[in-house]
Amino acid sequence: PGMKSMVVQTAMMMFCIVAGASALLQQATPSLAASVATPALIQRAATPAMGLLGRVAGRLRPKRKLNIPVIEVGSVLPAVEVEVVPPNATTEGLAESVSLNIAEALGEGKSFLIGMPGAFTPTCTDVHLPGLIQSAKTLGDYGVSNIAVVTTNDRWVISAWRDSLRDCVGFGDSSLTYLADGDGDLVKALGLVEDMGFGVGLRSKRFALMVEDGVVTRVEVDEGMDELRTTGAASLLQIAKPPEVEAEEASEMDRKTVLGGAAVALLTAVAFFSPGSSPGTTWASRPRGREAAPPPLARSRGSKPDKEASEMMASKAAVRAKLDAAAETAAKRVRADELKRATAS
Repeated sequence: PGMKSMVVQTAMMMFCIVAGASALLQQATPSLAASVATPALIQRAATPAMGLLGRVAGRLRPKRKLNIPVIEVGSVLPAVEVEVVPPNATTEGLAESVSLNIAEALGEGKSFLIGMPGAFTPTCTDVHLPGLIQSAKTLGDYGVSNIAVVTTNDRWVISAWRDSLRDCVGFGDSSLTYLADGDGDLVKALGLVEDMGFGVGLRSKRFALMVEDGVVTRVEVDEGMDELRTTGAASLLQIAKPPEVEAEEASEMDRKTVLGGAAVALLTAVAFFSPGSSPGTTWASRPRGREAAPPPLARSRGSKPDKEASEMMASKAAVRAKLDAAAETAAKRVRADELKRATAS
């Protein structure tokens, strides 16, 4: 028993000596110890461990306020370069970066620059981008030469996003241009960058800029990642709609309104002047068949029923005159609108 106790004590002493020497070595020569222990991690400092409270507090951190002025109407686009994602690009085709100044990427004429918080995010993927793809042809008919979509993602992610949307939803290729602003330089220069919170960080705001020859003519912004009110396809169609198209749509709406009013007046006149009708009588309440017909009233000359009948006839004549006048006015207006459209064409 004495020999065993001595062996155990000696072993414990040797362990303590080795552990102490190792600790002194790490304190004296940390770089040497790190290079021996973990040679692949010598370029990166150790990450301090976070407790449960620290992790929860990090996820609940408030969004950072960014005091960056937003670009205004009449301003020239900033001289910032973005990466242009080639259409139908393969992995090999994306290997080389194609960078252009934002004004060059948009080109001349009227164009839209649409910013979105990120590829594969719900609102961007489910609503915003599909709406733009569907409305691209109509916007082109309205004189929009280019529709460019920019996100703060790299070109590989944007290319995969575009291709997945086309494959899953079934949209064909469109005339949209896809731009990658991976470092966020463009959206920062535009003042259209926002801290979206923990796990997302700095992202592009959801915005729409109408640009004509490099000059901003319209600025629309939706706050947050989910809101889509003023930057969607429906809003862009209203913004880009030419005045002559608006005038033609308004004229067509007036024409339909006039025709609808004339039709109602005609049906009212038919119901009012049809045989057997009386004030307050409707088609549903009108008597049907011989049994429902009331017996003729024997009226003497100058009796009260004759007076009521004459007043009723006079009232019907006045109503008929008004209906005829309304129908004539409606017909004249329709002819005037048709003549106006024929002259314009």
